[in-house]
Amino acid sequence: MSKIILINSSFTQLAREFSNFGPPLGILSIASSLCEAGYDVLFVDPQLETDYLKILEEALCDDILFIGFSVYLGENIANTIELTKRIKNSHRNIPIVWGGPIASALPEICLREGGADYVVMGPGERSVVELAGHLQENNGIKLQEHPHISLIMPDDSYKQGEIHRLSENLDDMPRIRLDLWRKGVDHSKTVPLISSRGCPYKCSFCYNTFTNQGRYLLRSSESVIAEMDYWHQLFGNASFTFMDDNFLINEKRALDILRTSEERGYNVTRVYGHLSNFTPAVRKIICDKKINVTMCIESGSKKIRNLLNKPIDIDKSLQLIEQLTSCKVTFVTAFMFGLPGEDDEDILESLKVANSIRKVSAGYASSMFYLYAPQPNDLIINSGSNCYSDKIDFTFNSLSGVEVIPIPPTDGIDLKLRPWMNAADTDFYKALAMAWLYTFVPQYRRKHSDLNLEQLFANSTRLSNLFKTAGVVNE
Repeated sequence: MSKIILINSSFTQLAREFSNFGPPLGILSIASSLCEAGYDVLFVDPQLETDYLKILEEALCDDILFIGFSVYLGENIANTIELTKRIKNSHRNIPIVWGGPIASALPEICLREGGADYVVMGPGERSVVELAGHLQENNGIKLQEHPHISLIMPDDSYKQGEIHRLSENLDDMPRIRLDLWRKGVDHSKTVPLISSRGCPYKCSFCYNTFTNQGRYLLRSSESVIAEMDYWHQLFGNASFTFMDDNFLINEKRALDILRTSEERGYNVTRVYGHLSNFTPAVRKIICDKKINVTMCIESGSKKIRNLLNKPIDIDKSLQLIEQLTSCKVTFVTAFMFGLPGEDDEDILESLKVANSIRKVSAGYASSMFYLYAPQPNDLIINSGSNCYSDKIDFTFNSLSGVEVIPIPPTDGIDLKLRPWMNAADTDFYKALAMAWLYTFVPQYRRKHSDLNLEQLFANSTRLSNLFKTAGVVNE
């Protein structure tokens, strides 16, 4: 018995405005390790297969070693629970394995309430192969003793594993098996790549901070280029998108990859980076090749940036945006709202910065709106005067309803997750989200040209005053 089913539960069954089709690279990386170890992996992605339930039912007729999911905030949780229950109702003896940020943060709840039999803690490429081996050998003792696996013991006691800290040489890890997701590559018309793991910046809201504790690893430029060559030959696709936040963190490595890509006729569509990564040489090649850029600012307020541990210089950010967009480079940034202790002055500062971005970017920049959603173990709710962790309802019902862009039709804001808010705040942030996106995201404005902004302002004096004070004018 060596067949394993992995399911991408990050798909939407709702009509979300910003539910972009996304590559499930995390769970595909798990698939890669299992394939290299000799296991037969079936990868099921409901984003691509409308008949995924039929595919799953047919696959369950085989001898299955285990079924795995990766669990994140939002609808992913609800999908994972629903599919776990469906499988357990008809095939009770097939082990269910959960991994991912939420599983690592709330393993006992995942086991006792979610239906998981095992939770892999932290990066799971090595642990899941060991787990598969123990299951194949029917070695319950080894499973119970594994340092990075959480489970319910035979006497109903709970054993929690420690989070695995990735330390491997990324060049030695198996290539993410994008061939298992070929329909996704064809659909998105670009090959998604990951060139790094972890993050050194320690933003207080990010799971990387409390999972990897500032560790990060980079693949060599040679390894990345070799992968690009491999996929280009297999897929015939010369378009590549780097999905990791830290692609630009090492200037020499980034330039090696981008220049070699150019020499080989590859098109790099987008890179992500932090302000300090945009050196003169990096800026030049981005402008020359018209590579789209994402760099998150998070807030115009210094107080909120301190809370987020995001020490970014606003003036230098504006200079970067002006330079890149003047070269017709599309620039996407993001602002976060609804944090503990946020007041109207903080919101006003963000409005001013977004308005400045709009003025200098000639329509080539978008400033996205996100509503902060606390995660178990994040530093914002677990430190100092903002210690809210004991007051937050970290249940599956609350976590699965998280919508970080609260606009219709999925515009719920759960106060059980945000005890610092009240009902009036929820109405305000819903209105702010729509007014913000209409004003600062050209794509949203084109799609919602009939949005009655005057009515939004008429219904909220608070919103109207903020836009007026910030000098934001909508024509």
